[in-house]
Amino acid sequence: MTYLVFAGLLLFGIFFTGAAVLKLSRHQHFIEEFESMKMPYALAYVSGAIEIVCGPALIAGFWFPVAAGIAAAVMFCVMLGAAVTNLLSEGRGVKMAIGVLVIFALPMLLIALYYQETTRTFFGF
Repeated sequence: MTYLVFAGLLLFGIFFTGAAVLKLSRHQHFIEEFESMKMPYALAYVSGAIEIVCGPALIAGFWFPVAAGIAAAVMFCVMLGAAVTNLLSEGRGVKMAIGVLVIFALPMLLIALYYQETTRTFFGF
């Protein structure tokens, strides 16, 4: 199980960091995506800023499990927001929202739950 979690940390950490760099640098793909959803690009900056912190924190979870637990919990919330945004935007709908939930939100939830005890101990709960 540990190897599967480590693989998830590495893959999602790289993905979120890369996506953040592209969002923050105003890559044409993301400009078109946010325009097609009729969402302000400021939302891309917010999600990019969160991802640029949480992506490396997921990778740091190899050595600092608390970082992985916190980053996964934050990214779970961000991915829930992305799913709702896709659900409510024109031309996206239920299929895209379910895709975001299954591919991104669910793994982040599972990783956050995997590190739940470590994170709770860190915060003294």
